[in-house]
Amino acid sequence: MQYRNCIAAGCLALAIGLVPFLPAASSGPAAPRTTSPSKTAAQPVSAPSTLSGLLYGYGKGKAPIDLGLGEAAKGYATYSVELKKIYFKWLVTYGPDSQAFRSSQEETLSFWPTDVCGFGPDRLAVAGVDARGATVIEVWDLRDIPLPLPSYDASGNVNDPEITVPVIGRSVALFKDGVVGMQQVLHMCEFIGHPDTLLVQFFDSRDVYSLDTVTGSLELEITPGAGSSNVLSVPALLEDTRPEFQAMTHPTLGNVYSWSAYMTSDGTLIVRDSSKAGVLDETDFWDSSLSDHWIDLGEVTHRAR
Repeated sequence: MQYRNCIAAGCLALAIGLVPFLPAASSGPAAPRTTSPSKTAAQPVSAPSTLSGLLYGYGKGKAPIDLGLGEAAKGYATYSVELKKIYFKWLVTYGPDSQAFRSSQEETLSFWPTDVCGFGPDRLAVAGVDARGATVIEVWDLRDIPLPLPSYDASGNVNDPEITVPVIGRSVALFKDGVVGMQQVLHMCEFIGHPDTLLVQFFDSRDVYSLDTVTGSLELEITPGAGSSNVLSVPALLEDTRPEFQAMTHPTLGNVYSWSAYMTSDGTLIVRDSSKAGVLDETDFWDSSLSDHWIDLGEVTHRAR
């Protein structure tokens, strides 16, 4: 499934009622992930002080959640930090006139969320901070569902169905307790070409790692500090506050990862995998006029395998 671009994604999010609030401004290998139901332990009633000021967040320009049903059904996720909840918004289109209906679903967390993103069919990554202040990333597996369609009563009135997509597994892909440089996930997105891997940016260091969600292994990919032959140095990340982080692909420029601020003039910070080989090798900055022009050409597409 592909989605047109970040501007279209933002417009659709507004159109389906996904963003009734402002976006959150969040700001050695790990143990292999283990699969078990998420357990809610006794926890403080308020979020840690490091999360103060955060109320809600949304997918921040992310591609839709892939339900394996093509363009006919898409999902978007929002979250409440204080309530420790994930909210799904499902959008289904049907019929020759592309009629649509919407449905909502919520899920409870055992930690305070800081980012969420879909990556791959029937899969969601949820990052947050637990009661001890540890950084957590869970991978949720969603059950396949048949394409839901509305029904009609005797008078011909349409009855839209409620959509519930079962979460059949929550597994811990990352757990870091008090590790300097890995305190609180700021951004996540898929690492294009690596089916089980996320790109994860941490709040305190602004470093970006690739995270293998199966083995739990981490590899440093981007840093605001000194780079190396295998690590790209992007000093601008240290002061960057753009709330949207996303993966895109371009027919000539390769796989593109961007930090942007929707509907602002702040421009876009770009990191490219120019050969599409999984190596982040170039960085650039586009001012708002160039970014808009590039997107308007229709050359940017979201990735959602």
